[in-house]
Amino acid sequence: MNILNCKKTRQIIALNGQRRRYIKEGIFPAEMSKMIGSAFMIRNASDYDDMFIASMADTQVQISNAEYILREVTKYIEQLTG
Repeated sequence: MNILNCKKTRQIIALNGQRRRYIKEGIFPAEMSKMIGSAFMIRNASDYDDMFIASMADTQVQISNAEYILREVTKYIEQLTG
């Protein structure tokens, strides 16, 4: 399943198994999985909670985590396409 072809939330959730596989195989560090899980929980809260307010500190953490994940995935793709 390719995330670019996902049109529904349940399809993206199914990719969670793929995330676990990459961690288990040591392709990405375990901390990255926790970062993605945290971002997903915040995303759900912001979509579905009536009064979700993100603090500036929490937002900065999520931005930092996203930048880290982007760097790691970019390195992995560059290794594959070398």
